Amino acid sequence: VIGRSPSRVPTVSFTVEGVPADKVASHLADKRIATVSGSHGGSRLLDALGVNDEGGAVTVGLAPYTTRYEIDQLAAEVASLG
Repeated sequence: VIGRSPSRVPTVSFTVEGVPADKVASHLADKRIATVSGSHGGSRLLDALGVNDEGGAVTVGLAPYTTRYEIDQLAAEVASLG
């Protein structure tokens, strides 16, 4: 997970070691989990962390109505890739 601030917006950006962001996003899309992936152009943070040099990150948005089940499904699918 990229970032650790307690006051961040309800999105989570992450990478899966050895798996390009577009492949992670494609796998999640096949499971009906929507994401944004790639090198988030203009992100100075991701540039500074070297994430964009490694194929970018996957970002998911969370909302007050996101259920624990949905989060567990996301975690399980991401874990199945690594």
